[in-house]
Amino acid sequence: MDYKWRHRYSPLRHCIKLSRIPAVPVESQTVKTTLMVLLWYAAATFSNTFCKRLVSFYKISPLTLTMVDAVPAVMLLKRDAKSRQIYRDHWKALLVISVFATGASLLHRISLTYAHVSTIHTAKATQPLISAVLSGLFLGEHITSKMALALVLIVVGVVMGTMKGGGPKVADQLEPSTVAGVTLALCGTVCTAINGINMKKVWRNDREISKSMIFSVSRTVAACMFFPVWLLRDAPKIRDGSIGNPFDTRTALALALYSVVMVTQHLSSLSVLHVLSPVSHSVLNGLKRVVVIAVSCYIFGNSLSRFNWLGIGICTSAVIWYSRLKLANSRAKKDEYASVTTDEDSTVEGVDMETMASRRNQPSPEKKEDSPERQLERLDRIV
Repeated sequence: MDYKWRHRYSPLRHCIKLSRIPAVPVESQTVKTTLMVLLWYAAATFSNTFCKRLVSFYKISPLTLTMVDAVPAVMLLKRDAKSRQIYRDHWKALLVISVFATGASLLHRISLTYAHVSTIHTAKATQPLISAVLSGLFLGEHITSKMALALVLIVVGVVMGTMKGGGPKVADQLEPSTVAGVTLALCGTVCTAINGINMKKVWRNDREISKSMIFSVSRTVAACMFFPVWLLRDAPKIRDGSIGNPFDTRTALALALYSVVMVTQHLSSLSVLHVLSPVSHSVLNGLKRVVVIAVSCYIFGNSLSRFNWLGIGICTSAVIWYSRLKLANSRAKKDEYASVTTDEDSTVEGVDMETMASRRNQPSPEKKEDSPERQLERLDRIV
């Protein structure tokens, strides 16, 4: 029966509306992801430089900045009936993500008090390798040897690009405080990688949890954990005016601008992670680290050595190489899946054609049982 005839004269055409699912073009998705990455880099660069201005000029502590980050998160926290049901159904996953995010932020802030900034960046530069290992263990996403080599080059480039003056001396690296700072930074990096994999698993299993919901819940939990410490440490200084400059309208506007930029940075980062794999997100995060340091050195007038520029070049080239390898690997997987699907469809189609032909050639049961005696009986009944 013709499809057009069925669609036109079907008695159910007024009850059932057949609509095709619109496919998202690959080009538009690539453009959106690129714009999100650029927005992520711009917000991270602005927040990093602006955070240094706030800490140095306004004398605002990092703990107060953490509490400021939680204000828009609490405002974005949805409280309708559907969101409350999602919170009740997925509170365990949201709590795990919030704890790991808070732990990563806390370990990073503590590690900065023990070791040099370039040493901490060296430890955090290993995030692509850690994400690759954890993704292979928990998500089943394995990488090739060339992709592993590209990740190693990215780590080397980030380390070279973030070192100041050729890097700290070996004697300074062997101090107990430096070892403690590096250990804390590595633990924070592992928490960040695990958190990215947790969010990816949550998005695969539960489509109801959005990016803004993860951001608002994690920041709210972090604020609840840090609020008692902030209340005992920074709140009396802010009230007495001994924390630095007085808390006036200019300071409030600066903090409001900082919170908006931080919300943009976190939401764009989650949007990139929602589209890409955790390993690719870690690669872009490493490149972001190099870009932020280069722009910050340009703004604050700090010079970069040839060693730093060489590291930036190695990191950028390795990221481009990894992107090409990732694209070629995904295309090979799509072609393999398409060939397997085509073979299965042809096999099923061949079996169906043979079955229909055999059924068509089989004699009907009525013709088998239609004997002369049967015909005489029907004739007698008619008479």
